[in-house]
Amino acid sequence: MSYLFPATADELLALLRDVLATSLTPMYLGRPVHSAEGVITDFTLAYLNPAGQALLGLPERPDRTLGACFPATDHPGLLAFYRQVFTTGEPGRYSVDSLAQGQAQQDTVAARRSGEWLVGSLLTGLAPDLKGGPPSRPASDAAGRVDAEQPPSQLCHRLGQEPARHDELAAAERERNVLQAVLTQAPVAIGVFQGADLTVAAANDQLCRMWGYAPEHVLGRPLLEGVPELREQGFDTLLTEVARTRVPFVGTEVAAALRQPAGDVATHYFNFVYQPLYDAAGQLLGVLDIAIDVTAQVVARQQVQHLNERLVDANQALHAANDALQATNQELLRAQLQLQQLTQDLETRVQERTRAATLAQAAAEHQRAQLNTLFMQAPAAICVLHGPEWVYELVNPGYQQAFPGRLLLGKPLLEALPELRDSPIPGILREVMATGQAFHAEEMPVPLAREAAAPVEMLHWTFTYQPRRDAFGQVDGVLVFAYDVTESVRARQAQRAQQAELERLFAQAPVGIAILRGPALVVELANEAVQAIWGRTAAQVVGRPYFEALPETAGQGFEAILAGVLATGEPFFVTEAPVRLPARGDKPPGPAYVNFGFHPLRNEQGEVTGLLALGVEVTEQVLARQQAEALQAERLHLAQAQARQRQNLYQVFEQAPVAIILLREPDHRVEYFNPAYRTLFPHPPAVGTTIAQSQPAAVELGLVALLDGVYQTGEAHVGVELSLAPFNSGPERYINFTYQAYREQERIVGVSVFVYDVTEQVVARQLREAQQRQLHAVFTQAPVAICVFQGPAYVLDVVNPLMGEMLGHAPAELLGQAFFAALPELADQGFPELLDAVRTTGEAYRAQAQAIHLARHAAGEVGYFDFVYEPLRDAQGLVAGIVCVATEVTAQVRARQREQAVNDELTATNEALHTSNAELTRVNKDLDTFIYTASHDLKGPITNIEGLLTALREELVLPPATADTATVLHLMDDSVQRFQHTLKHLTDVTRLHAPAQLPVTA
Repeated sequence: MSYLFPATADELLALLRDVLATSLTPMYLGRPVHSAEGVITDFTLAYLNPAGQALLGLPERPDRTLGACFPATDHPGLLAFYRQVFTTGEPGRYSVDSLAQGQAQQDTVAARRSGEWLVGSLLTGLAPDLKGGPPSRPASDAAGRVDAEQPPSQLCHRLGQEPARHDELAAAERERNVLQAVLTQAPVAIGVFQGADLTVAAANDQLCRMWGYAPEHVLGRPLLEGVPELREQGFDTLLTEVARTRVPFVGTEVAAALRQPAGDVATHYFNFVYQPLYDAAGQLLGVLDIAIDVTAQVVARQQVQHLNERLVDANQALHAANDALQATNQELLRAQLQLQQLTQDLETRVQERTRAATLAQAAAEHQRAQLNTLFMQAPAAICVLHGPEWVYELVNPGYQQAFPGRLLLGKPLLEALPELRDSPIPGILREVMATGQAFHAEEMPVPLAREAAAPVEMLHWTFTYQPRRDAFGQVDGVLVFAYDVTESVRARQAQRAQQAELERLFAQAPVGIAILRGPALVVELANEAVQAIWGRTAAQVVGRPYFEALPETAGQGFEAILAGVLATGEPFFVTEAPVRLPARGDKPPGPAYVNFGFHPLRNEQGEVTGLLALGVEVTEQVLARQQAEALQAERLHLAQAQARQRQNLYQVFEQAPVAIILLREPDHRVEYFNPAYRTLFPHPPAVGTTIAQSQPAAVELGLVALLDGVYQTGEAHVGVELSLAPFNSGPERYINFTYQAYREQERIVGVSVFVYDVTEQVVARQLREAQQRQLHAVFTQAPVAICVFQGPAYVLDVVNPLMGEMLGHAPAELLGQAFFAALPELADQGFPELLDAVRTTGEAYRAQAQAIHLARHAAGEVGYFDFVYEPLRDAQGLVAGIVCVATEVTAQVRARQREQAVNDELTATNEALHTSNAELTRVNKDLDTFIYTASHDLKGPITNIEGLLTALREELVLPPATADTATVLHLMDDSVQRFQHTLKHLTDVTRLHAPAQLPVTA
């Protein structure tokens, strides 16, 4: 498996050389030979391993073509096989009959492409002899050992007798090559972790780039030591749990804070799988990690969600405008016959505005759906560009789908996409190839044609160019990860245009529209129609509180109405309300009639943050109708008014976004329900049936009893977060509902039910509660000591068991206590100042091996701790608390102190030895000086004495010397020789002490 290979490139290269040298299978490397037309005509042998050299009788670097090396084989078929393997990149085998040294031979050739190399191996199995006899055995000695110098044909024959063994070796080699290629060339991050400390046994380049470290930094080291940024993120806990339980773990879009090339830390999102890894005996080898970076998809989806939220706000405003326009239409229908022509004209104009608003809403919904489909379903486009011409070496389906009908694979980039020639893309690629630095662009405009015959258009891409390196570390290509974000960019531009169109619609609407924000009801927007009603310009009202800008409206009941809508979140509409208005153009100040309404505006949490005010002045219509009504009979007026009111009410209900059902009579028979109710309840009760008959669950839940109470007393009832599980199948939903009695001629005749879908709010609250529980569990089970301080007194809000154990108290004793009141021994050790600095500056404080005395320590004893004070901020970014994460390192510090003491003792011993050596050296130098002086100062006198003896012996020749004289001369000559021997020995001693002289060369 890949994690058994050496960790460094040098070790792996040495291992590869040894494998090739000891392999009994002939192996070779070749490069393609191209014709002038670019067609592969042959392959040049660039390398032969020892087995191949022995078989073919060629040197290690033959520099010959395959046609020259295999003249007796079916060279055209073999060449076609090699050409297919090199062109397609798919490994394969090929069998060929050949004749070698007078014997029939069946050769099996295996080949695969590796970059620009063709890697091949030859398995030679000798067939029976041409004459029908069995093949001869290779020469061997008496012990049965094969002679290492036997001919290649005999070695091949020996291999032919053991085909099963060679098949096993070839299969093992192929498996190793495949696993190594998968690990190094896989487009996903792969790693293997072993042992209790999760030692990184293997990690490919993709995983190391995700971590932000080089392979040699992490391989062979524990995970949290090699990648310290992963501490406290829970990944080590997941890996340990997978190794313990042998159950795989799958993570989807999990956030991780990792080191970046610039040295900073950023959050990325990953899909990953932790899979137990077993050996052949079923024993656990480690945990396999396969991960994919999906940060771009997550960020894109978040952007889509943001756009959807803006569209929801726009739809809400459009719904409110529709409600106001419908109210105006309903009131205009009540005008008398003499005003019918005027009423019809106004109704036509209102209907046109309504249709325009509906079409705009539909267009916005259509654009939102298209944008959501694009971002959620579009795959990433990935390709590999090779060489200085950027030839497409790999193109995935997502990339190819971006250019339908255009042939990309195997062609240079600028030949496949010539429209890029004058764009910045070639310059960027050259820079990446030259510097080896990755390049990332967000929403970069690129001129491209989606199809070969299509016109060039400006498309927007978010992409990353990552340099690819060969085995020698040289950049030989570029890996491209790209996302076509053209639709997203265009949608955002359309959204801006739509927002501008919406603002133009508000400004030109015939209905007065204003937006009031906050408890003070500050005027945020006021169109021309509402300015005409108020008798003010936009400069006079925008940015000012409502009652400050319009003091004449005070005292007319608007205070209670606005406060009620803000408090309850229920919209308020009224028609023909008598109000006092200021002077408006040529109209004097005085009483007037206005149709107006206030609709609540909510934020993402459903909280009311403002109001949408709608108004239409109908003074002329009201005065005209009042004059006409005076001429009509009271009875006819009442009947017509009642019929119109019911019809208008139904029309309002039909378009209301709230689910409404009307129940009549004491047994609550269904009289009417609107489309929104049918949407919320796919199987609504039939008209004319009672609730008890059509919905038995309502009886069991006590809802019918509540209806009885409202019908009998006339007091409304409000229910919150009722589950619809007893009524509907499918996903669980929750509702808020209101039971309101309605009257006719001052008599209760039924109950109106208003239902609001609050599933999202309930699910969001449940999710928050679950997250809080999960966070508490993480703190409690964390492998490090954790506590949280709140407020200036540093009250302990969270204390996990390890922190309680470290401080010497049970967590229950510390929770809710001021930190320095519960642990007074820490008050004078500088910790109040440290906490004050973190709370004041908002900057974290980190300490390593800090000496601290706790109550659990003996007198004069301290412990050593690594800890971090990290500020916690509220929604406004203010420091609301401080979290402390600590680890006791007392044992490590004391071990390091003991090691330092030993080192100091060794240093003192070394200094003493150095002094002794210096003294011995000085004595040796003195001795050398004495020997040199003695040998040279005495050599001259001895030489003179020897000369005198020689002269004396010559003088005594005539007459002959006496015997005594000869004896004396012999003794003197012997003394001179012994003295010379002594000087020679002293000279030899001097040479032994002298340093060896190195020969000097030119």
